[in-house]
Amino acid sequence: MGTELKSIVHFPEHYALSRKVTTQYGRLANRNNQFFETIQTYEGGQINTLCVLAIGTGMGSFDKPVIDDLSLKFPKVHYVVVEPDIEDVQRFQDLVDSKHSQREWDNVVFEFHAKTIKEYLESREIGRASCRERV
Repeated sequence: MGTELKSIVHFPEHYALSRKVTTQYGRLANRNNQFFETIQTYEGGQINTLCVLAIGTGMGSFDKPVIDDLSLKFPKVHYVVVEPDIEDVQRFQDLVDSKHSQREWDNVVFEFHAKTIKEYLESREIGRASCRERV
C-alpha cells in the first residue's frame, strides 16, 4: 500500500517543456518582461553585467531556460551556482561545456560551488569584492 506520491520533480522533462510553453505564451512571459524592464530601470538602462546567485540548482535543467533568456537580454552574465551534490555540479558543468561548444552562452561566466548555501555564505570572506567588481 505504500505508494510513492509523485510530484513535478519526478518529471523534469515534462516540467521543462511546460515551462517553455508557459513562458512563450503565458503569464511567465509577462513576468520575465517585467523582470527585465525592472532590472533595466534600476540600472538606468546601462547594465553591463548581471550577477545571479542560483541556489540548489541540481544539474541545471531548470536553470537552462533562465540562462537562455538572460544570455540574450544582457551583454554579460555572471552565474554563481551553489549546489551541494557534487555529481549534479558536474552534470551542470557538462551542460555548460555543451552549450559553449555550440557557441551558446558565450557571454555567461559560471562559478560553481559544491556546497550548501550555509557553507557558501560562511566561506565568503568579509569585504570580498562583489560580483560587479570582479567581472
